[in-house]
Amino acid sequence: MPKPMNKEMGGKPKMSGDQMKVLGRVMKYMLKNYKFSFIIVVACILIQAVTTLAGMMFIQSLVDDYITPMLKTSSHDFSPLAQSPSSSEPTSERR
Repeated sequence: MPKPMNKEMGGKPKMSGDQMKVLGRVMKYMLKNYKFSFIIVVACILIQAVTTLAGMMFIQSLVDDYITPMLKTSSHDFSPLAQSPSSSEPTSERR
């Protein structure tokens, strides 16, 4: 049974040699018997990570390029945001 992590020391718990051996056996079993499913799951995890990052970057560009300047000018005109939400550059810079 693994030792509990000491919160005073911080950090991650270390994996022992036995745990690494068990992980290796599980990975061999998964790749031997469920190779296609394993590859599909890993691919889906990677795709999900990339799309999550793209979504966060899109929201960041909306806030930086549209919402923050709008708050600074006290404007309530949302037309630049509504006209081009999929563009990474604001409409005022494209003219």
